[in-house]
Amino acid sequence: MLQDVWLAADSLISTSTAGPSRATLTGAAAKIVPIPVRLYQGYENGPGYHPIYEGQLGFAYAGSTFSATMTQSLVMSCLGSLCGEIDDALPTMDDLAAFICRVGTRYITDSAAPFEACIVGADCDRRGQSPTRCFHLTYDPTSLAMVFTEIDLDPPGSFVLLGDRKADVGKLILDGFSNDPEYRPSQALAQTISDSGYPSIGGALQLGRASQGWFKLLPTWGYSGSVQTFPSALGLGSAGGLGDVGSFFVGDP
Repeated sequence: MLQDVWLAADSLISTSTAGPSRATLTGAAAKIVPIPVRLYQGYENGPGYHPIYEGQLGFAYAGSTFSATMTQSLVMSCLGSLCGEIDDALPTMDDLAAFICRVGTRYITDSAAPFEACIVGADCDRRGQSPTRCFHLTYDPTSLAMVFTEIDLDPPGSFVLLGDRKADVGKLILDGFSNDPEYRPSQALAQTISDSGYPSIGGALQLGRASQGWFKLLPTWGYSGSVQTFPSALGLGSAGGLGDVGSFFVGDP
C-alpha cells in the first residue's frame, strides 16, 4: 500500500513443559521492534564525523526469544552509530541484513536455540526516497549460519509468515484474499489469537508499518486478540495500562 509494508505479530511467549502443553511466560511480549539506523561521515579535511542519515528498520522474530532479543539488542547498539569516510557508499538493505545474520549466527551458535526473523526497511538514502524492502532471515543447519532472502511483496496478496502454524494461518490469509482483494492479513492472525486454538499463539495483536526508511510501531498492552483498529490496538494514554511518561502519553500522532 503506497510502498508501505506492514508487520503483525501475536504477543505470547511460551516454553515447553514436561507434557504436551506449553507454559506461558508472558502474554504481552514485544515481538516487533524498531531498530534505529544512523550514519556518520568523516569530513573531507579534518578529524571527526557528522550525521548524514537517520532511518529505522522493522524487526520481527519467531523462535528463540533469547537468541532473537540478544541479536536485536546488539544490532541496535551497532547500527545506531555507523561511521564511514566521505567517499564510502552508504549501506544497502542487503548489507544491513547480512550484518544482522552475522550477529544472529553467534547467538544461535552459543545457545543452540535458532530463531527466524523478518526485517523491513530501505536502502540508506540521504533523500529518504528508497522503496521499502523486506527480508526473511532463517537459520541454515547445513552452513550453520543465518541466511537472508529478499521477499517480493509487490504482487497483490503477497505475504510472508514466521513461526508456528504457517499452513493454518496461511490458509486463512489466502481464503481472505479470495473473498476480498482488500483483505488485511493481520485479520487472520487476530482470528487465530481470538480462537485460542494453538498454545504457541496468543496474547494481543501487534502492528507496525515501514515506509521509505522509517518504521512506525503501534505498541500493544493487553490481551485482546480481536483488536483491529489503531486506537484500540494502542490501548494507551492517560487511562492506559502502561501509564504516562511524565505529562506525555504513548500515542499515534
